[in-house]
Amino acid sequence: MKNAAHPPEIDQLLRTAEQDAEQIVGLLRMGVAAGLGVFFLVTIQPVSNSGHAVLERQWAFAFGTLFAYFLLGFVTWIAARRGRFRVGWRGLCRARILCS
Repeated sequence: MKNAAHPPEIDQLLRTAEQDAEQIVGLLRMGVAAGLGVFFLVTIQPVSNSGHAVLERQWAFAFGTLFAYFLLGFVTWIAARRGRFRVGWRGLCRARILCS
């Protein structure tokens, strides 16, 4: 497949689709992290008084991971809404890394 120059309208359309897709992915990440966090709270709350230090540390790491995933989704969503998110597939195609 040859790397042909696209008209500006097509480039703008691809850029807009890319931004919209990243907004949706950011929202999905936040939703998954929030849903897992609520599920985790509901299922773990009854056994949280076990007194095992190892379990408490694992719970802290699990909540930290969910928070980081939520934060990743939030940052991605904000960046895509402001138009600052750019994947740059065209650069990889020009370098012949991704497209052939």
